[in-house]
Amino acid sequence: LRLWGVESGVLYTTEEFVDVAERSGLQVETLEDADLEGLMSLDRPGLVMIQQSSGQLKSQLLVGLDDLNATLMTENGIVALDLEKFRRQWTGGFLFLWRAPPSFTLLRMGDINKSALQWLQTRLEALQPPVDRLITGGRYTEPLQRQIMAFQRQQGLDDDGIVGLQTLLRLNQLTDDATPTLKGDF
Repeated sequence: LRLWGVESGVLYTTEEFVDVAERSGLQVETLEDADLEGLMSLDRPGLVMIQQSSGQLKSQLLVGLDDLNATLMTENGIVALDLEKFRRQWTGGFLFLWRAPPSFTLLRMGDINKSALQWLQTRLEALQPPVDRLITGGRYTEPLQRQIMAFQRQQGLDDDGIVGLQTLLRLNQLTDDATPTLKGDF
């Protein structure tokens, strides 16, 4: 939460964590069977469950990830695990935060959401100048869908033209300097 600029006291449960995050305008996402490639692609700090040598599971904050190491923030400070050791101890669960654009929902062809489409076009313009701002009347149109599909292909995402979680996360990652990353300072 601190990486997102959110102050909180000690939180003892996931429910408390989720409540504080959501009240601060953050979305909480949980992946059950993530892999290292997925974590590198997401490029977000988040909670991972690590099996201790005692057999006990402990949540730790993944703050860094590269080709050699996973860097965790633990109760004993910062610990770097080589990727093989991390792979053996990590359960595959990953909980991370992200900030959704105001009043945003999944967008499909024909959907109407004027503020979401304005946000979307502003982000696309920031990434791919010069992108013509399309007059959509607040509707997700075919020309805008083509722009999204081109962006999705460029980013290695499924180019289905649907503005869903993966597309939103990548747009945030590329256009919002305040988004914490696994390559950032902690």
